[in-house]
Amino acid sequence: MKKNFRSIIAILFCVVLILTMFTACGDKKTKGNPKNGKTEEAVVDAEFIDRYCGDWNGCVKFTDCTGKYEDWNDEIVAAIARINVDKDGNLTPFIGLFVEDTPFVDLKAKATADKKITLTGKWADADIGEVSLYESGGTLSTTVTVEKEKGNLTLVFNFRRLDDEGWTDEDPCFSTGQIEYCKGKTFDELAEIIGYSKSDYPEASVVAPSADTTKAADDGKKSSGGSIVGEWTYVFGDYVYKFDKDGKGSYTAGSTVMNFTYTDNGDSVEILYDGNTVASTYKYRIDGDKLFIEDSFGEEVEYKR
Repeated sequence: MKKNFRSIIAILFCVVLILTMFTACGDKKTKGNPKNGKTEEAVVDAEFIDRYCGDWNGCVKFTDCTGKYEDWNDEIVAAIARINVDKDGNLTPFIGLFVEDTPFVDLKAKATADKKITLTGKWADADIGEVSLYESGGTLSTTVTVEKEKGNLTLVFNFRRLDDEGWTDEDPCFSTGQIEYCKGKTFDELAEIIGYSKSDYPEASVVAPSADTTKAADDGKKSSGGSIVGEWTYVFGDYVYKFDKDGKGSYTAGSTVMNFTYTDNGDSVEILYDGNTVASTYKYRIDGDKLFIEDSFGEEVEYKR
């Protein structure tokens, strides 16, 4: 009897041990990153807002078209986008394109840990799954694949900020004539041109700038090492900051020129790029003819006057 009792206890002990091991493995799996035991969360911060939110103008190219869409192959039509963010960091996206009766519906967006946006929704009554929307070099891009019984197609979108002339070799991209045609037009005007009314898209409603970012741009207040006013060139490449005395300036990356207004705080500079509504703040210091300014990741980068 005692022997049987001991056998039962041993079996129960093994069962508990196995269940404990499975539970532990399950915990490790759900926690994600084994280094810190936590799943990395995306943060919609000032940098993210400055990078993505606001109004965009561009085009979409149809590729890999089959079935009823076969004649659309390599066609390029106009497109617009608006990305809003509320005070809680919730994103509201809109994408419109110049194709009759085929708007995106139920479009939703969420930020990702790698500083991109995941979109979900439907186009032409087909679920688009999860697609990545990301900004690189001033171009906002996404690729949407649609599969239907009557045919498949892929939509390749590229956008730039309104009045941005920085198109280079993107595919698809705006021609010089298209840039000139759209120049000076508001988002509402561009939307109307491709067949949308104000009821079709959300009002622009991004997070308001803080009190510090709404004050008037100064004339380049001096830091302990000198004034930030002037033209500064990255020591290892073709990137140039230009700070004018009137509180305006520009950042040039190759052939792309992005204009901004700025406020110099002496040891940091608040930069508001045209087309954005929230400024980004970058710490800096000046040593003789050198400007050391932090990039979006907080790393100090050297420029020379």
